[in-house]
Amino acid sequence: MILSDLERVFAFFEVVGSRSWKVLSLKTLAEYYESQGDLDTAPKYYKQYYHGNKALLFDKRQSDIFLLEQDYATATLAKENELLNTEKDLNELLLQKEQLRNRIVIALIIMVSISAILLAIRLRSILSKNKALITQSTTCELMGLYNRRYLDLDHFKRVNDTFGHDVGDEVLVEVARSVK
Repeated sequence: MILSDLERVFAFFEVVGSRSWKVLSLKTLAEYYESQGDLDTAPKYYKQYYHGNKALLFDKRQSDIFLLEQDYATATLAKENELLNTEKDLNELLLQKEQLRNRIVIALIIMVSISAILLAIRLRSILSKNKALITQSTTCELMGLYNRRYLDLDHFKRVNDTFGHDVGDEVLVEVARSVK
């Protein structure tokens, strides 16, 4: 009865497809035949158990290797992703730095341009005032001639004293008109 139960269990595991339980049932059958003194059948089951167990261990090792490879690939991808993110962050920082540098250069150009325009306006104003001062210092306002020092009217003081300054100014204007 035990043998028929063991053979049914073995057949069940074969149908279900549970390799590890099937291999374990082969070992149990081998031990049963050995305990019954059937030394011809027991080694046959031990041999099947040995090959089945060896295949299970090989498959487990392959599965472990596959899992290790998957873990390594996942870790490698994570590192590559981290590296790409770091490179992206670095590129963003470099872009921000470049944009800031460009803004600073533009601000400096604008400031220099405004300063140059203000200096040009101020220079023009100064030159205009200098020209007016030169004209004023070299031209007689009354006569419109170059400085009175270039023209000496003898005894003109007597004209001013005798006829008054208004008449003297008219005389100076007439002399200037005739000299021009």
